[in-house]
Amino acid sequence: MIRIIFQAGCLFLSGIIVAQTNDVQSETYIQLYGGWGFQGPVKTEQIGLVHKRGDFNEFDTDFELHVKVNGKSNFTNFYTTGIVMGHSWRKNERKWDPGVELDISRSYGKHIGTLVNQEDQEVRNINGANGIDVVELIKEYYGAGRHNFSNTMNMETWNVAGSFTLNVRINPKTSIYTGLGVGFSSVLFSDAQSLQTNPAHHPPGYETTNDNGGGPVNHFNGQPKASSILMYGQLRLGTKIDLSKRFAFLIDTRVFYRGKSDFTFGSTQYNDHAPTNHWKYSISNTTGIMLNVGVFFSL
Repeated sequence: MIRIIFQAGCLFLSGIIVAQTNDVQSETYIQLYGGWGFQGPVKTEQIGLVHKRGDFNEFDTDFELHVKVNGKSNFTNFYTTGIVMGHSWRKNERKWDPGVELDISRSYGKHIGTLVNQEDQEVRNINGANGIDVVELIKEYYGAGRHNFSNTMNMETWNVAGSFTLNVRINPKTSIYTGLGVGFSSVLFSDAQSLQTNPAHHPPGYETTNDNGGGPVNHFNGQPKASSILMYGQLRLGTKIDLSKRFAFLIDTRVFYRGKSDFTFGSTQYNDHAPTNHWKYSISNTTGIMLNVGVFFSL
């Protein structure tokens, strides 16, 4: 493997040397950009284990409630900023210039969604004399479609992609460029709230606790943030307008893909609420669009 990498590196360097001797000019540049974007709904799943204690229920019976709910997030709007470091090769008699880029961007928005159980929630490890009553209670209050959650959290992403690019000159000052890149996306959810909206008292329409004066039970309160690294890819298309020999204005669109991943939030920790294990929160793959403007500096 090392030998193959070494040979590929030698071939690449040889290509650059040959290119330079054939009137090919190379250019190194930096781009700074910012803009707005959105991504489509993602499928979500939330799984947890609630330890119901007998001294907290009318049946004087311990049991575990296995929670599994599924749903979709809303459309997510976000703003983004980024930097591109690139290198291209130009030949005077041709109108297209190939190149490579490293694109690093940060996006920030909100992730909001609702989830519901598709099947009856499962009761496990019943310990007490009234197990039959417990099973009937769970069917009544946690049967299919009766256990609902509403989730809200901040969503911050750092995207890194290596891209192959092609710049096509329309006239001496205007060109169209495109790029195809792959890399990874680091996603951080913070200030996460997971509220049970059914079963719940109406009003207020969500499960409450006396620990915060009758406010909502946040099922992620033990650790309301989680992160994961996902696969990332993007297709870029834009226009570059030269304002001087080394400075240009950019406007472009990025269509991106982000892979699926799992996140682990903290357990539910209140004095008047049954304790839980950590919550597993999963999101499916998604696509989105970024619309950006920026500046180009030739080094």
